[in-house]
Amino acid sequence: MMQQGLVQIYWDPLFSSTDDWQELSNTYFHITLARTRLQHSLLLHHLPLYFPEFSRYWHSTRSTWFIHFLERFQIPAAIRALDRQTFIAEAWKVAGRKVYKRAKLEEIYDLAGESIGIPVALDSPAIETFRLQLSRYAELNRHRDQLDQRAQGCSPAIRTFNG
Repeated sequence: MMQQGLVQIYWDPLFSSTDDWQELSNTYFHITLARTRLQHSLLLHHLPLYFPEFSRYWHSTRSTWFIHFLERFQIPAAIRALDRQTFIAEAWKVAGRKVYKRAKLEEIYDLAGESIGIPVALDSPAIETFRLQLSRYAELNRHRDQLDQRAQGCSPAIRTFNG
């Protein structure tokens, strides 16, 4: 092989100043993979069982408002336990910056009244596990965002973390 010039050169990441980039990239990959698996679990298992009509509001892989909303209102009964105005006031904070936010929240309130989701109690083990998955998803989002910011602020010449 060496006679034909087929030689593979090993570049030590520590000496070539790419070790931090490799670790950022690898960790980002694994967090994104775990997040995608969890997203599929939420969209294909939990939501179809408890609030299938709400899945229409999932539009982006970075829909943090969607997760924050579900952390507060996991099932239609959590929404319908409040009157329309109280729900809109509470949901206003977690719904993010939306155009026609009031109309969207009113639509969600009406959907909760017509939902075909399984009627379960808010304190049931099933909803407790749903909350656990939602909080885990939010945590993975936070970790991914931290890595994004870290990668944006890190130049290839800087090999150590500042914090």
